[in-house]
Amino acid sequence: MMLLPSISQLLRQHCRTRKSPIKCELSVCPGSHQVSAAPLSSRETCQLFRDIALGIRTLRNLDETPWADALGATMVVGADGWIITLRIHEDGRFHCERCASPDGRVYAFDSSQRYGTDPIELLSTWELARLATLLGEM
Repeated sequence: MMLLPSISQLLRQHCRTRKSPIKCELSVCPGSHQVSAAPLSSRETCQLFRDIALGIRTLRNLDETPWADALGATMVVGADGWIITLRIHEDGRFHCERCASPDGRVYAFDSSQRYGTDPIELLSTWELARLATLLGEM
């Protein structure tokens, strides 16, 4: 009888043999079946914002703070199990502070990152305007 390898063994093997510039990380919680992979990239997070702008995903306000009241603060929104924390600046611009996927992977903003790594900056002009409109309607 052949024993099937566990998920963690398969992931470790995949990470070892992967020839990719993307860092592959693995952490397994003892006594749990929860496995977390590498953090969300800016591009993956940007794709979520694109889906919201295109109407593929539905945006909901999770902390019930209206856009107008969130100026200079943060606003927590959700879309199909994703939890997004946006920092809204006084001039109405915004950036993604944190984004958590349903599978537990997280994108976290780091001000020391180089230009172009904020997922909001990767959106097209139309996508950014549409996202701002959707947020303003909350």
